[in-house]
Amino acid sequence: MNNEKQKKIILISIIAAGIVLLAAIIAVTISLLGDKNKDSQKETTKHTENITTVETKEEATTEKSSAKETTTEELTTEEPTTEEPTTEEPSTEPPTTEAPTTQAPTEPPTQAPTEKPSQAPTLPPIVEELMEFSVVDGVLYQSNSKKSEIVEEGISYYELSPKNNAIYYRDGDTGNEYIRTVGQEKVEIDLGSEYGGSLLSIYDTGEAYFLGETIYTNEDYWCRTPIYYFDGKELKLVTDRAPAGQMSSIPTTKTATNVPIIMFEQFTNLDTCEVDYFVMAYKDKVQEVEFGDNIRLWTGSITIQEEGKKIWYTKVENNSTNLYEVANKAGKFENPKLIDSNLYSVCVDYINGFGITISTFGEDVMYFKNGKSIYNPAMDNSNSNYNVVDSVDLYIGGKLVDTNVYAQSTIIKNDILFYKTDFDLEKWASVLNTYSNGIVKTLAYGVKSYYFPSDGVIEITYLNGETSTMTY
Repeated sequence: MNNEKQKKIILISIIAAGIVLLAAIIAVTISLLGDKNKDSQKETTKHTENITTVETKEEATTEKSSAKETTTEELTTEEPTTEEPTTEEPSTEPPTTEAPTTQAPTEPPTQAPTEKPSQAPTLPPIVEELMEFSVVDGVLYQSNSKKSEIVEEGISYYELSPKNNAIYYRDGDTGNEYIRTVGQEKVEIDLGSEYGGSLLSIYDTGEAYFLGETIYTNEDYWCRTPIYYFDGKELKLVTDRAPAGQMSSIPTTKTATNVPIIMFEQFTNLDTCEVDYFVMAYKDKVQEVEFGDNIRLWTGSITIQEEGKKIWYTKVENNSTNLYEVANKAGKFENPKLIDSNLYSVCVDYINGFGITISTFGEDVMYFKNGKSIYNPAMDNSNSNYNVVDSVDLYIGGKLVDTNVYAQSTIIKNDILFYKTDFDLEKWASVLNTYSNGIVKTLAYGVKSYYFPSDGVIEITYLNGETSTMTY
């Protein structure tokens, strides 16, 4: 029993000794870690103190240097005094053992200037007013509102382009023919004038179409005439088989107003005098378009939009006058497509049987349908345009604009269409209307007649003889 008790006491002692030993080990470890941290802090503090000491020394040196300079200045103005040399005590601080730190220079190196060279301020372009031609008493002028210059004298005949930017003229002394555009030298035109030759159309670019010298082909007086395109420098042949003779010595042609597009009739066989009545060309290049048969270049059966974007023509098929459109895509003509049927042709020339069937309004085609002729019972009903009225439905661009329209009264001024409606046979008067931008407006009732004394002004005469003037 005593032995077991002694064993327990020994075991408890051993455990207690182990606990005491473990606590001692932990304490020593904590103590070592604390000393190391203190050493680190001491090193940091020591480094900071060294830096501060150096900065303090630099400040002291600067102050001492400044004081020394001040003393020197004072010595120059006062009597000289003898000063004992100042002896600095050596620093008692231990030398710094850290390796020297290499730092990049705090100021960037000198570089070439990077600024762009100075430029003049950008000014808006100077838009000079365009010049145009005019002819007064045989003198050709080139002018605008600011200045006028004499270009040439002795002109006997001339024709101007639509905007007066180009001119075709004949020299009165030599008879030579020329074309010139504003600011350009003249170019002589030689058409072989023994049997004629004439201008068909001239454009603001200086381009033009001409008829050349007539060529007689047989004893029946059938003849043919060349058609030339002038590109501004030289003549180029479009065709040498445009028919002329018998009915007329001038071939039938039609041209666009503002672009070099021409339509003409052409012999397909010179021996039999067979004629292709519908040929188209852009500049000097003839193009194949499937128009079909029985189409003639009569005045009212074909029209070309001013910029040449579209060409319209009529063709009689199955007792119906049908309207076709040919689109122009950058100088390439497409095949025709049907636009409308049963058009009404208004006869204005009973001798030749020509008719006003279609015309243009801006970029659209204008035509008539459902018409009837009305004769003035109080007048001699001879073949006179003044004795007959054609009452029609007016269409523009395939859309109905108005009904009971006096077809012969349509006039276009400044992109405005003027026309009469509701014609009174007994009073021979009507209602005056306008059409523009898709809108119809009535200007006056009981209108006998009207005309345009100047641009933008219309004068109207009424049944009672009174007149009125208004702007449009």
